[in-house]
Amino acid sequence: MALGAAVLAAPPSSAAEASSDRIMRIVVPFTTGGVGDSVARLLADDMSARTGRRVIVENKPGAGGSIGTEFVARAPADGMTLLLASPGFTINPSLQAGLKWDPIKDFAPVAMVGAIPNVIVVSSKEPYKNLEELIGAARRPGANLTYGSAGIGSSPHLAGELLNSSTGVRFVHVPYKSQSDAIADLVTGRLSFMAITIALAAPLIESGKLRPLAATSARRIKSLPAVPTVAETGIRDYEVDGWLAIVAPARTDSATVAQINKAIREALAEPRIQTALAGLNCEITTGPADELAHYLQADREKWASIIKAANLRKD
Repeated sequence: MALGAAVLAAPPSSAAEASSDRIMRIVVPFTTGGVGDSVARLLADDMSARTGRRVIVENKPGAGGSIGTEFVARAPADGMTLLLASPGFTINPSLQAGLKWDPIKDFAPVAMVGAIPNVIVVSSKEPYKNLEELIGAARRPGANLTYGSAGIGSSPHLAGELLNSSTGVRFVHVPYKSQSDAIADLVTGRLSFMAITIALAAPLIESGKLRPLAATSARRIKSLPAVPTVAETGIRDYEVDGWLAIVAPARTDSATVAQINKAIREALAEPRIQTALAGLNCEITTGPADELAHYLQADREKWASIIKAANLRKD
């Protein structure tokens, strides 16, 4: 189990000689082309150059991310197989029955990588200028305000459910086959609002098709500094982020975790990677492994409570 740590700690030449027949893998449990996939490839390239060994990205999509996640959970705990985790990692165990992996028991947290902020947006055709006006409209007798998502349990869906539980109002969820279909209806005014990533929202905000009301993150979005967070509007403890993190199989020893954490944090300190992540609207939020452990536990508990209250579990 110490092999991964020894390799990462070694100079490039000795590392390559010591492990030329072994490849470190970052498993992305989704198809290529997404923000997570792009971030994983940036990390892999830098870690390859930094350690002198081959670090690759391997896409294992399917079952909402569970196929790739289970693959890593069952991999040897030697630091050679890592998982790029995202919100479904802590959401799915409460949403889907019968999963063969647990985000806390089956994995060792390594490092948080970054957050992809979400923003609550409405069509520019709607009258709402801020979140308070939207919530006020939902409180009126006979109101039937709607929000869309790419399906039950998706981040935009749960962002709406959290808004429901935090305000005591009832926005009606409308699931779509794809997020692009939902956004198309949002732009035309068929949906009242959505919570989507800034990466998706930015061009539509710039073109005047969508109006931002509030950032769902703990901090204001750097590219939308005038837009308040949901918490700033008076809804306490509201936070929904599209985060990315690296985890390893459980029982990976602490020395190996520390070495990989160090390599990731050094990669994220590189100006070229910071520039690339900014272009992907990914804000770096890395830190030590124990911080990630606390975050994952808290995130799982939060969504378990929301999913139970909304009776969303799929049996």
